Amino acid sequence: MAIMLLLFLVANLLTASRSPTVWQDEVMFTDPAVNLATGHGFTSTAWGFQTREQLWAGNAPLHSLLLAPWIKIFGVSPTSARSINYLYMVTAALLLWLGLARNAVIRNSFWRLFAVLLFLTGYCLSFNYRSARYDCLGMLLLALAFYSVSFTGWKRMVGLVVPGFLLSATGLHLLPFATLFGILVSVYFGFSKLRYFIIAGIASVAGFLTMLAIFHANGVMDQFFGSVRSFSSSSGSRFSPANLSAVLHEPGILLLSGVALLLTGFDLFKHSFKWRSPLGFALGVMVVMPLGMTAFRGEMPVYYCWMVFIPLSIAVAATLDGGAVERPGYLRAIAGLLLLVAALAGLPLRLLITASEWSKRDYAPVEAFVQRNVTSSDWIYCDYAAFYAAKRAAAVVLLPGYAERVGVPPDEAARVRVLIVAPANFAAAQALIGGKWEKQKDELIPPGDQNGSRHGAALYHLAVYNRSPV
Repeated sequence: MAIMLLLFLVANLLTASRSPTVWQDEVMFTDPAVNLATGHGFTSTAWGFQTREQLWAGNAPLHSLLLAPWIKIFGVSPTSARSINYLYMVTAALLLWLGLARNAVIRNSFWRLFAVLLFLTGYCLSFNYRSARYDCLGMLLLALAFYSVSFTGWKRMVGLVVPGFLLSATGLHLLPFATLFGILVSVYFGFSKLRYFIIAGIASVAGFLTMLAIFHANGVMDQFFGSVRSFSSSSGSRFSPANLSAVLHEPGILLLSGVALLLTGFDLFKHSFKWRSPLGFALGVMVVMPLGMTAFRGEMPVYYCWMVFIPLSIAVAATLDGGAVERPGYLRAIAGLLLLVAALAGLPLRLLITASEWSKRDYAPVEAFVQRNVTSSDWIYCDYAAFYAAKRAAAVVLLPGYAERVGVPPDEAARVRVLIVAPANFAAAQALIGGKWEKQKDELIPPGDQNGSRHGAALYHLAVYNRSPV
């Protein structure tokens, strides 16, 4: 277990700055943390729902608050912003390992290790912790609550109340997930378990009301609900294949579902299948979680697929752990092989792709490019790709989501002297900021194949534009 966690940390830290290439979501949730860490308050010019002077009222403020001191210590960089998630994941993995043992969910250490391996390497999970999103903090809080159930008295109470209270500030999507999960656990394993979810649920309501009181006191309640409504919208029917596309194509979920169906077919053939079992729970997760979260969110993007992947992987591993049903060795071997493929299809595959495009994904040329073209007094507008370098170099950095949704007041737009954007994005940037601009000779062009990554990554292609003299 210790070796696996160490390898996880080393592999991710060594490759953090190269995969993925810097993208929109990580910038939106990192910007308020950078501003707070650098003495500019808990504000943002990347968030498209409020002005840069207002207290940031994003849908997951706790992650950004915790990220601020982390950035103050380790600096403004992709590795710094992303590495806090590795800490969350390692801690959650330890709590998961202990919780699975203490709660007697998976007694055999081999299958328990397999469950933790899937937790650390799953495709959708590696997407989250490598992209500087906030989801891993929610996983940590849920793992803490799960581990705390194994205790009694005040330890259990604290272990349920604290994560419950913080859940809303970690992401509102965790509330419907915890509700669906609690219903499934109660239906399949007894309603005596429901009391744990009720305790955490009461604490969650208290935490949600506290968060709303803070937003109300700072005059940003409407902005908060505006962002929540925006992120909960969908196109067409909520249960259309398009809105469920990510979960239907997530390789780990497909393989785990295949194992669950294989084991179900065997048990039905042997007349030994029981609905109220880990295997029955796995089938329930496969159906209820995607549909339930899509009903709430409007779609099931890849960064929410962990809500299916984690309980499904634990349920499958618990089924293979043994129990009342005797299954032949060849069936366990086939199932184990499919689980191994599910693990390999996540983090190991990402690392392989990153290694194959090592020079193309290097962020150092972006940093050097921005440093050459920006001074500490500049107000600039830039693509998300230039975010980390720009925040270190410029006085004020405006980003696309903010400029598009909130708009830049004319007096502030007039202070923007530099645009750092991909040539394809220049027209949109000019429309947002206004004025006339001159393209400079300095241009950052991706090495090798200029059509971009063969694996879907947006490589760094940036040009600099200076405002023309009036």
